[in-house]
Amino acid sequence: MDAAAGRLLMQAASSGDAEAVRAHIAAGAPVDFADATGSTALHVAVSEGLTGVVSVLLRGGANIDARTSLEGGGGTPLHLAILSGQPDIAATLIQAGADVDAEEFGSGKTPLILAAEHGLLSVAAELLAAGCDEERCDTDGFNAAFWAKHKRLAGWERLGGVPSARAPSMEELLLDLGQRRMAMVAVGAKLNPAKKAKGKAKKKAR
Repeated sequence: MDAAAGRLLMQAASSGDAEAVRAHIAAGAPVDFADATGSTALHVAVSEGLTGVVSVLLRGGANIDARTSLEGGGGTPLHLAILSGQPDIAATLIQAGADVDAEEFGSGKTPLILAAEHGLLSVAAELLAAGCDEERCDTDGFNAAFWAKHKRLAGWERLGGVPSARAPSMEELLLDLGQRRMAMVAVGAKLNPAKKAKGKAKKKAR
């Protein structure tokens, strides 16, 4: 019953029918019902730029920091608002208390890094005003200022409190490369024990 009601809520959200969304929530539909990728009705409304539906869902108690699965990108609605080019909805989420330092699964990118990477200066300003950690780096060691410089984002330097560009040093890159190779070797050893055993048998035969 809950799953069926949750799917109907997501359909109403996707169609942009704010009144239907409100009615489904009032009838007890699980507001944070998620599909196979971990997407909730809020993720759907954000990605499609449905401001009215977003507002209804937030007032209805939707989890503002719900995450999709790794297959779904591993992001919160705020990440998705930035990735889909929805600065007004991103501002709404920030003002409603979204986690401004949430990291995407895998990439480690924060909303500020994504805003810099995708050229959304107004969102970056909102994030900084909300107290985000401007020094945070992604999993490759790059901070938001690096991405702003890399993308030639005009006006970034005029934002108050932004740090200088941060990129990983050669030592960090080599260390990361070494760790990745060690991980690959470890995974290979687990995946191919039979192959290793066969190789040892051949050596003994010689």
